[in-house]
Amino acid sequence: MSVFCLLALLLVAAAPASAVQQVAGELRGVHRWSGEVELTGPVVVGEGAALEIAAGTRVLAAATESLLRVQGTLQVLGTAQAPVVFATPPGWRGLVFERPLAPQLIRHGRFSGAATAIDAQAAQLSLEGVTFHQCDLAVKAVREARLEIRDGRFEDNRVGVDVELKSEVVIQNGQFIANREAGLLAAGGCRLTISDSRFENNGKGLGLLQKVSGTLRANRFAANDSALAVTRLGEGLVVSDNLFEGNRVALSSATFSRPLVTDNRFVGNETAIISDQFAKGEFLHNLFQDNHTALKNTRRADPLVARNVFERNQIAVFCDFASYPRVQNNNFFGNLLAVKLGDFQSAAGARPPGAQRDAENGTQGPMAPLPFAGEQPLQDFVDVSANWWGEDTVLLAGLGETGNPPIFFDRQDATEVRSPNDSAAGGPIDWVRFRPWLIAPVADAGPR
Repeated sequence: MSVFCLLALLLVAAAPASAVQQVAGELRGVHRWSGEVELTGPVVVGEGAALEIAAGTRVLAAATESLLRVQGTLQVLGTAQAPVVFATPPGWRGLVFERPLAPQLIRHGRFSGAATAIDAQAAQLSLEGVTFHQCDLAVKAVREARLEIRDGRFEDNRVGVDVELKSEVVIQNGQFIANREAGLLAAGGCRLTISDSRFENNGKGLGLLQKVSGTLRANRFAANDSALAVTRLGEGLVVSDNLFEGNRVALSSATFSRPLVTDNRFVGNETAIISDQFAKGEFLHNLFQDNHTALKNTRRADPLVARNVFERNQIAVFCDFASYPRVQNNNFFGNLLAVKLGDFQSAAGARPPGAQRDAENGTQGPMAPLPFAGEQPLQDFVDVSANWWGEDTVLLAGLGETGNPPIFFDRQDATEVRSPNDSAAGGPIDWVRFRPWLIAPVADAGPR
């Protein structure tokens, strides 16, 4: 080997490893990061400035307060083979987008352990192939932000996505797995479009509050404590073509919510749908199969229930606290109980013993029925006429006008409303009106 070759080898061996670029303060102009970059303090991408982070870059943070604040433009350009990794300490304050005018892009980034990984305030932000793991809050979008998430993964966070204040969110092919509180929370006039996504083993899959509208389509909700919980929504949410499987509660609709729930499959849930406290909505063309309770209506819940299939549920329809759903043109077969009325299902609004005294003393308990909104209903029955009852149709025909079909539980089975803590009667329970029934199945019932 020549002296020159030996000298070249020695020089290469002695060369220092690539240095970590250390950054703090405000960036102006155009910048590009690659290799390893350490945020030694807060970094601001100023108005009019642009920062590009190349594929394979590792972004480090010296402390939790070493956040990256964006007022200009940020482009994170990772690839599936070479993602941009934010290797930051637990509790890191993340990326904060402060009303930037330009669209922002994060492609194939990885975040873990952040307090809030991404905070988008009035920003237009696209996330493509981004993963979030063990963050307290992965993504927050507020103040009319527009957030697009494609192929994102949110796993083992407290909350995956939190959107508020008229923000708009589009999610396609998202994976929300084992998030302790919720996969996604939305409130305050937000609009959602979520499709082809999976919500699995979360506390809540989706929790929606106060006039959230949009479309949830072709998603899978499995093994969540509460797959979809909506409260005070009003109208404007469409839930269609989804699979709800093995959840404790698949859909909870409460307090004047009126979702359109159509063409979904509810299979093997403890409770498929709970409608509570003046909730209405329309439940059309769904399949309810092998659930413990398919529809649970409480506290003046009156949804429209039409052209569904109820198959092999322990209880198909449950009503309590003066709830009167409109149940018509459905197919029921193989259910242990087709309709069950609860202890407080009474058109008279009967209260348990002592409720009047408790109300006067200001100590009325949670078991007392809510007062009626407007006039009380004139009938004392839950109307489930004009439905098909499968093999039980022969049984209904044979019992006559005074018969007590075993698929219905009403005043013929428990004649008085009772308090669970007092054996004294509180008033008459309603009855189930099932005549006239259909003599053939509804042809277009179930998902289309």
